[in-house]
Amino acid sequence: MPDEEFMDVLKNPQDVIFYPPDSNRERLNQLHDLVGMMMIDGNIDPNEVIRCKMFAQKLGFKTAVIDAIFANIINVFVNNTYIKAILQK
Repeated sequence: MPDEEFMDVLKNPQDVIFYPPDSNRERLNQLHDLVGMMMIDGNIDPNEVIRCKMFAQKLGFKTAVIDAIFANIINVFVNNTYIKAILQK
């Protein structure tokens, strides 16, 4: 993406059309990646949590289950079960 286009997206994010993935698996993978990026610095910032949960809604997850999905993903990262699973393959 050219710098000019990138700056335009930053200045006018409301103009960007978001198309969520069709498959539940891909939606969950994207949320998983997003939560991982949120946690990469070792801190869970409340503003990042709010944004991740808003993104989860845009991905099509129901509000009633977002907290449970979020807790599960965070638990996977905290316990390194995700890393261990990858290393075992």
